[in-house]
Amino acid sequence: MRCIVCERLGVDQTTRTEAHHLIGYGMGKKASDLLTIPLCSSHHARGNMGEAIHETPIKQWQVVFGRQEELLLLTNEKLECL
Repeated sequence: MRCIVCERLGVDQTTRTEAHHLIGYGMGKKASDLLTIPLCSSHHARGNMGEAIHETPIKQWQVVFGRQEELLLLTNEKLECL
């Protein structure tokens, strides 16, 4: 799948897609694989100027790119259409 953030912003994805496990749902461990969203490398772990979710405070990232739960719903809707 394409990066859900790039798709939502209507921009071309320039890096590979990685599975992001939602932050705050793993009780100290990695969250379930059912709680993942597709993010490009730039929005996941290696972004510029606050673009990467793992390089930015989560609340700040979500203000700019959307709440994780909202992006999960969009991802699941896309999967249902496949």
